[in-house]
Amino acid sequence: MALYRLSVKVGSKGSGRAHFDYISGDGKYKRIGTEDDIRLTRSNGIPSWAKSPRDFWKEEEKVGDGFRKIELALPIELEQKNQEQLVEQFVRYNLKDYPCTYAIHDSKDGKNPHVHIMFSERKRVENREEPSRENFFKKSRTRKDGTVSGGYAKDTTITKGAGRKQWLLDLRQDWERGQNIYLERANTPARVDCRSLKDRGLDRVPQIHVGAKAWRMKERSERFCENMEIISANTNMKRISAELDELHRSIERVEVELRDIWIENLSNTHKPTNREPEGEGLTLGVYGVSALTFYSNGVVSDCCGRKYEASDIAKYQIGEEPRLRISDKAWKITDEARKERYIHSIERSKWHKEEQMSRRDVLDSLQKLDAGYGIHSDIRSARLNSEGIQLEIDRLISHPRWVEMLASVNRREFDFQRLVGEISKNKAFIQEYGTDLVRDLCSKQKIQEPLELRYGTKVLPRVVRERRAEIKQRTKEITRDDGMSR
Repeated sequence: MALYRLSVKVGSKGSGRAHFDYISGDGKYKRIGTEDDIRLTRSNGIPSWAKSPRDFWKEEEKVGDGFRKIELALPIELEQKNQEQLVEQFVRYNLKDYPCTYAIHDSKDGKNPHVHIMFSERKRVENREEPSRENFFKKSRTRKDGTVSGGYAKDTTITKGAGRKQWLLDLRQDWERGQNIYLERANTPARVDCRSLKDRGLDRVPQIHVGAKAWRMKERSERFCENMEIISANTNMKRISAELDELHRSIERVEVELRDIWIENLSNTHKPTNREPEGEGLTLGVYGVSALTFYSNGVVSDCCGRKYEASDIAKYQIGEEPRLRISDKAWKITDEARKERYIHSIERSKWHKEEQMSRRDVLDSLQKLDAGYGIHSDIRSARLNSEGIQLEIDRLISHPRWVEMLASVNRREFDFQRLVGEISKNKAFIQEYGTDLVRDLCSKQKIQEPLELRYGTKVLPRVVRERRAEIKQRTKEITRDDGMSR
């Protein structure tokens, strides 16, 4: 697998010649008979006044101007010729206006090809005469007459400002594109990605750069051992992930087989219907696999295309009781009572529209209440008396989603302040649902709470009160039993 690595560092001022000697194998860094071989050394954009690239970097070392270092990992899937072309293209495209030197290093076994690049931050200007040796590393100054003195100015995109991060990102992306182009030409499936493991969504520990010295020390180096531990951990994680994927696939196959058996038993015990499904469909899963689709007109279609009546399917039970999953909620039919609740839930939410209050019914109740209060003059219906108003309120709040329905209605279409006032006076409603439900409606509609709520006592829903009473009674029993045991 091809590895991606691009590292940019700031070279120490006054160390240009020493670093040049290191990457080119010159001076005291003669690499004769060592494990690291220098395959190629080239320089671009060196000023004409320099006798050699080493002379230019020696001048930089004398002045202490500074430079940048780039280290690249080369894909071992490419031949040496293609590796050299890739590096030459990368340098020519990104560093053509900067004096630079680059060298390709490799181990004797050919498994660690990498590139060292060093370049000056002073960017060459095309329409300006090249500065001399004495002026090249001096600060660039523009006189009043428009003439420029000193050397080439340092590229601020690289040295300072917000553009540094974008320059580095562009550099990383260009190195990724260049490698992938050459890997594709070489007909190898390996590809590289400049993004981090986190951005790519990979659950893997990133490896660390070992370095030549630690690599030669092998087990004697802590950095080498740490990197080998990371490699071993990633290998184990990859193996475990593959085993889990295979296990999940096996479970899915078993679930599909169980689903098919369940569907086959269903077709043997139920008569099909001639009606066609209409409206919105709701998929129900058996053993975690999609099996049935319920439609709003009461028709059910299985995964094989057979159609049944929804009322018959909801009562179906054969063999071991399966877990049914509908709208991400698990249902397990264990007794008749639970089946009835399940059927009632299905009927109330999807199928029997004539037995439920739809959104149209909610709006109709609001309009009647508006007419009863005499709020809108354009509603030509008889004014309701107090019993009619209370009847419409009872009909409205009997809808299972009435709060959600009201929250979606435009405030300008209805006087919610009066409606909330009437609801808060309904003691039976408050005792059943509590005061918080009305407060939520006031908050959603951004209206004031009625006086009965603001200055009255807080009432909890009946279910909560019963639960608290049950817990209190159990606590008393436990306390009494504990006292008797003593």
